[in-house]
Amino acid sequence: MLQHGGLNNCLDTMNEVTKEYHKGREEIRTLRKALSETQTDLITNRSGQVSLRDLVFTQLELAHSLKIAKELDFLKNTTHRVQR
Repeated sequence: MLQHGGLNNCLDTMNEVTKEYHKGREEIRTLRKALSETQTDLITNRSGQVSLRDLVFTQLELAHSLKIAKELDFLKNTTHRVQR
């Protein structure tokens, strides 16, 4: 009788382990699918979207243009200072 109870407990534990194993595999499958979709979204250049590389170059270009505009403004004000 004691052996039957131990066997039943062992089978119950094994069933729980199996359920958790399958649950973990399903979660991993879902995670892989989400990662794949995210990777596709990041790589795909849909119409109307600008790539990250182009955005970085545009940002650098605009920063340089702003620097030039500030230098021109400084030079414009320098002629008034020299005349004084």
